[in-house]
Amino acid sequence: MAGRFSHLRAVYRIFLFAAVTLVLVPLQLAWALPALLRGGNPKHQSPIVRLWYRTMLWILHIDMTIINRRVLDRGQKIFLCNHISYVDILVLGAYFDCFFVAKSDIADWPIFGFLSKVGGTIFISRQRQLVKTHLALLAGHVKSGQSLLIFPEGTTGDGREILPFKSSLLHAAFDAETALVIQPLSLAYIDMNGYSLVTQDKLDQIAWYGEMKLAPHFWNLFRQKHITAKVVIHPAIAVDAAHNSKTLCAAAHEQVKNGFSQISPVHALIKESDKLAQPAGLDLDHLA
Repeated sequence: MAGRFSHLRAVYRIFLFAAVTLVLVPLQLAWALPALLRGGNPKHQSPIVRLWYRTMLWILHIDMTIINRRVLDRGQKIFLCNHISYVDILVLGAYFDCFFVAKSDIADWPIFGFLSKVGGTIFISRQRQLVKTHLALLAGHVKSGQSLLIFPEGTTGDGREILPFKSSLLHAAFDAETALVIQPLSLAYIDMNGYSLVTQDKLDQIAWYGEMKLAPHFWNLFRQKHITAKVVIHPAIAVDAAHNSKTLCAAAHEQVKNGFSQISPVHALIKESDKLAQPAGLDLDHLA
């Protein structure tokens, strides 16, 4: 019976997803038309796009907790965040005024490619011969005043660890020759349907990576009752002469990794297991 209700839940949510999208997409196209006619880039993300993100969170019953709101820089910034799933776009886009930077092949995805274009996503290719062209494109968006969100891992992970960051896209922060900061973010999914996401099979209900097929994963996501996500905002790092793209990337990676270890239920379980394995009265930190 529970399985039947979950399928009905998915059908109902997909209906809502389609209905809301069909209403908001024409409004967004009308909102973006003046900027397109002027040939410029809008400085801020459309309120219609952010409404769509927030409505999708409501439809999917995804709750979001933001930690360290007070350190969010008020000026222009490039967000750097770990990447777990396509759900990240909804979670981050609902709260942060930014434009996403994504791999160019996403532009060709059915439905989602179109929605990404409508939402102002900036598509870049990692082919070596196109790097300079796309860095110039990113620098142009930064010069126009836009705040960007980059997933510097370059792919999605399994939700257990932070992958190495690629620094190449951060060259755009220096090429733009404008005052801005790097704002690192840590994202983790905490629980689903009341169960802590501490095992890989549970994480895989949200994490989308490797050779996973999109359609069945998407369907399964829509069947879930409730999901909780947490985002940690880390102190901004100035883009200045004291840094280059590699040092900025390394500093951001350290912050994102530390923040993720604090909020990830997997890491909390590991820490608890380490405590239980430690003999009573023995302080391992002082054995070196």
